[in-house]
Amino acid sequence: MKLEMDHRLREHDYAGRGFYFITTVTRPRRNLFSTISDYKTHLTQLGEIVRYEWLRLAREQPLLEQQEFEIMPDHFHGTIIATANLPKPLGYYIGNFKGRTRQAIRKLLGDPAFPVWSRGFFDIVSLDADMLHAFRLYIKDNARRKQLRDENRHHQQQNLGLKRIRRRCPGNADQLRQLPFQQRPRQRDRGYTSR
Repeated sequence: MKLEMDHRLREHDYAGRGFYFITTVTRPRRNLFSTISDYKTHLTQLGEIVRYEWLRLAREQPLLEQQEFEIMPDHFHGTIIATANLPKPLGYYIGNFKGRTRQAIRKLLGDPAFPVWSRGFFDIVSLDADMLHAFRLYIKDNARRKQLRDENRHHQQQNLGLKRIRRRCPGNADQLRQLPFQQRPRQRDRGYTSR
C-alpha cells in the first residue's frame, strides 16, 4: 500500500506568512518514536532525535515559530507559524527536518536503508487564531485519546457498526443495539458501503 501525504493548498503561498498544523507519519505506519502510558508520551531514543531536529528547525530559521508539538508512536504533529515571508517554501524546511531525522536514525541503527518517514507531509493552513488554538488543543490531548482508543478497542469495534447504521437509518439502530454483538448484521450484509 502506497501512502502519499502531499496535500498542498494550491492557492496558498507557502513561502508567505501563515499558521500551519503539520502531520507526518512513519513508513510503514509503525511505532518508532514513543510509547504511551498514563496518558502521556514517553519518547524512545528515536523519538528524542525527532524532538531534537524539530527544535533545531526553529533555531536555524527564526521566522518559523513553533507552538505545540507531539511525537506520537507512529506520527508527528506540530503547529508552526511563519511570522514573515520565508526565503523558501515551508515544504523545504519540513523536508530538511524529515531528512535530518531520517539520517540520524539510520546512523544510530546502522542501517542506511531503514525506512523512517512516509513521503511528503500533511498540512492544514489555519485561517484564524481560533483554528490554531483548536489545533493546539488537539495536539495536547492526542496521547490521552490514543491511550483511551487502545484501551477501548474492543468496545469501539462493537460500536463502530452501530454508529454507521444509526447515521444511515436511525430507526433501526435502537433495535439492533438489543442484539448481542455476534448476531448484529455486518454492514455489507445490510447493503451498506463504506465511505
